[in-house]
Amino acid sequence: RPALARSLMEVHNLRAYCAYLQGDQAEAQRLLARMTSQRLSVGHNLARVAAEAGDVDQALNLWQRLTPEWEGLELEAVSPAYRSAALLAWRLNLAELLASANRWADALEHLETCLRERPLDIDLQRKIIPALIAVGQGEVALYKSEWLLKERPNDLEILLEHGMVLASVNGTRAGLDWYDELLVRRPDTAEAIRQRRRDLRDRLTARSAELAREGDHMGLFTLGRDLEHVAESDEARARALAQQAYALHSLAEADPDQRRAMLERGLDRVAAALTLEPKNERLVEQLHGLQNAMGPKLAPELIRDGLELLVHRRRDWGLLAESGRPRTAADRERVTNLQAAFERIVEHLSRAAELRGRALEGQAAEALAEARKLAAQCAQLAAPGGAT
Repeated sequence: RPALARSLMEVHNLRAYCAYLQGDQAEAQRLLARMTSQRLSVGHNLARVAAEAGDVDQALNLWQRLTPEWEGLELEAVSPAYRSAALLAWRLNLAELLASANRWADALEHLETCLRERPLDIDLQRKIIPALIAVGQGEVALYKSEWLLKERPNDLEILLEHGMVLASVNGTRAGLDWYDELLVRRPDTAEAIRQRRRDLRDRLTARSAELAREGDHMGLFTLGRDLEHVAESDEARARALAQQAYALHSLAEADPDQRRAMLERGLDRVAAALTLEPKNERLVEQLHGLQNAMGPKLAPELIRDGLELLVHRRRDWGLLAESGRPRTAADRERVTNLQAAFERIVEHLSRAAELRGRALEGQAAEALAEARKLAAQCAQLAAPGGAT
């Protein structure tokens, strides 16, 4: 919830009340007489109450409607410095409400106006950084964060915030590296750093949910890797791997050229997650579901690749067999490489059978038998004294 700064209206109320308590009724009346219309006073209080109750939209609506009248107040009896501070506080409140409503561009506009009046204000510089990141001005945000570090090198909050800025601009790994470095320099920050890592995890989790709704599977995969980095338990790590596997499965569906590679990577992550033995039954069900969905799709890809490889390597084998026993180191290397190629074909086809849950049939079964036979013949040929 936005924490609204004290407005000029409230200050006048307090001053009038203090004057009344001190017995200066005339001063109290003078101060109260300078209050503006009842509409502005009531509207201001309603906006503050709405903000404190968490109704950001209502507070923002009221605050925006009141702003022109507020800025037009006749405050001739107030010092210029006090008037400037009051107007600045009002504008900051408006910026905070806009940010709470995710209207970052509008919030940034008000914050920049405030900074033009107070360019060296540390608190203002800190407030503007999230807005800059939100509108895509990450490099500017990083520059300001580095400036803050130079101005306040021992300020713990600024040190911790810099890690979050690095994570937003240069990636989660950059933020985590900063925290690792900070922990070495400042062992007393251990608990604060753990909390920031949790904050980072929560932010990544929330953003992952948004990307899933938007169908941004590449972004979902990237955030899954980031969540793996910040995971504090095997369960959390398994959940991050499951997110990556889900994203890779979806990417495989959208890109036929990368289908096999995506499915293989997805299944590898499922296997890694299951190795962690997560206790969450729903997570285990999701992992098995992904495995059952991807496996049958990968099997045909492996069979096709195995058959294509066998065609080419069979021809290479014919040329080598005609040459007889290898005479040089180069000859032996060619035979060994060809043996490895046949063994890869055997691996592809055997895994395809495993993923299908049943033995290969027809051409695929014949190819598997032939690849095994040729791998054995290569091994025989490469052996000392071997021949075809």
